[in-house]
Amino acid sequence: MPQHFNNLVPLLNSLAQQQLAYPILYTFHSPHRETAFGPSLAILDEALHYFEFGFKPDSGIDKVTIYALRRSITMILSSRDILTQDENDPVPPLPDLKPLESAGFNVINCELFRNHMEMLNPRRRQLMLFIKLTGWDWQEVLESKLGSYSDVLKNPQKIHG
Repeated sequence: MPQHFNNLVPLLNSLAQQQLAYPILYTFHSPHRETAFGPSLAILDEALHYFEFGFKPDSGIDKVTIYALRRSITMILSSRDILTQDENDPVPPLPDLKPLESAGFNVINCELFRNHMEMLNPRRRQLMLFIKLTGWDWQEVLESKLGSYSDVLKNPQKIHG
């Protein structure tokens, strides 16, 4: 797992503390997707779901770093009192492991991954609400300069390219 993930933990913790101390920060949003915090936070969290639940245990994924990052993201999400959710609120579409498997990654069974992801529906629903509050839509999570999730998963080399 990349070392720079470890470096994100104190940065995200600091951001969560700043947002608690200065709630006015919630009203400022970037008009550009590349610098927008909401979709970027959701992309990071979704990537952590892939790392934690999508790859087989012998894949060399550092679970400690994943847990620390997810706690930091939880701090940010919990700092927004208005992010209460209803079970009727929409949940983002479930990601698919098949493109990663086709690219040769050591992934778990797709059905098992789907079951893990469904257990995370409350968190993913909360992320979706967070994105909407920051002026974006889940579609911006699915698309980036690299292309859509599915494009990147079908051709992981685009990340390094």
